[in-house]
Amino acid sequence: MKANAEHYKAIAFVDRYKEANKNTVHRVRQYDPKLRMWTLEAIITDENALKFSEENRKNKRRQREKEKREKNKTVKKFVIPAKPVVETTKQSMPTKPRSQMRLNVVRLHKEGKKFKEIGDMYNVSENSARVAYHKEIHGK
Repeated sequence: MKANAEHYKAIAFVDRYKEANKNTVHRVRQYDPKLRMWTLEAIITDENALKFSEENRKNKRRQREKEKREKNKTVKKFVIPAKPVVETTKQSMPTKPRSQMRLNVVRLHKEGKKFKEIGDMYNVSENSARVAYHKEIHGK
């Protein structure tokens, strides 16, 4: 349906153009064989043709302005409020239980227990028991 309406607009435009240029007189100027076209020269220009071209320019300008307004209306930017910054601190175990665990890890390792067994006793991984041992030994 849109194509049909555009077709009718084009036909109406051609009709208005012909009506506005009714009194314009053209003369054949020359033929260009390279471009295969005839050049026409306007001898007498109708005043209605000048008015028609001026109205056409104004209509195009109005159409562009209308499209700009429609674009501005339809495109709304939704501002998403920034999430509040919540300061997070690393959760660390209290110093006293950690140092007690470290001391116990060192003592148990000297008694001959493996890190896997020590980790199972404190419900931590083998690697955590190993890290606790080395931190306590090397004073980190």
